[in-house]
Amino acid sequence: MKTEKESTPWMTASQYARHRAISRQYVAKMIKGGLLPMRGTLINAVEADRILDDRPDGGEPAVGDQASRYAEARTIRTVFQAKLSRLEFEQKQAKLIDAEGVRAGIAGHIATLRESLADLADRLAPLLTKESDAKKVHAIMTREIRRELVRLSGIVGGGPDAGSQPDA
Repeated sequence: MKTEKESTPWMTASQYARHRAISRQYVAKMIKGGLLPMRGTLINAVEADRILDDRPDGGEPAVGDQASRYAEARTIRTVFQAKLSRLEFEQKQAKLIDAEGVRAGIAGHIATLRESLADLADRLAPLLTKESDAKKVHAIMTREIRRELVRLSGIVGGGPDAGSQPDA
């Protein structure tokens, strides 16, 4: 034979907390979060039990669980800060480079190359118009192209050849 409490599914928050063996504060948190079926200030215990039994964290988290979550979050934060510090350290050691700086440098080198190739045609035109021998034209073009490539590689590489003209 059912008692009156067992036959009625409606309970106050305090009654439901005792029924589930959880704290009144946790029940209040679930009510505030909209997890429990309510009618006014009463909780439908049958439906609430069904909802909470389906959840993996149906009961109130233990104090130790909260402490372990805090410790885990703190560990994650510490690891993140360590990795960030390592990145900053490697960047200061020049192991990492600034991608925007590299892009700007490449764009500058491409502009220099474009100007050099345009100037090459202007320099070669007067020399080549004087020559009728194909071998001499080839030799002049090869020499000037190589000279320009060496000059450009010195500029791009920042080496000692930067700005100097090699001998033919």
